[in-house]
Amino acid sequence: MVQGSFHKSPAAKFLNFLFILPLFLGLRPLFINYRLLDTLVFLGGMALILGLIIYNNSIAYITYDEVALRVLLPYRENREEHRFENMLGYRKKGSRQLTLFSLDHKPLRIILKPSDMERFIDLLIQEGISETSLAGGRGK
Repeated sequence: MVQGSFHKSPAAKFLNFLFILPLFLGLRPLFINYRLLDTLVFLGGMALILGLIIYNNSIAYITYDEVALRVLLPYRENREEHRFENMLGYRKKGSRQLTLFSLDHKPLRIILKPSDMERFIDLLIQEGISETSLAGGRGK
């Protein structure tokens, strides 16, 4: 199997830009009490946040190789590694969502584009991981 990756859905990428909305509340005080230094600091911070969002949207959400899946989660600094040999199965929820069950980790909810979801399921089937009927999907 060749190494590959999956990216976030376009809707998830768009929703990341909503983190900029609170910054627009800071524009009004800048116009009322105009100071060049304040404006430059604010615009620099806004550019930094915008750059981080664009970078986050460009990196791969899921990467895989012969051994494992590595998923970039928003609450983890490093990618979470799910080894194929420790996966119990998956449960599909619609055309865009899937819950992955593993021995080492809590159930992982994955959201992809429908075409990427089909490729992802094909990858799981190729690795011998089948759809399961685990009730509830809670706990380890």
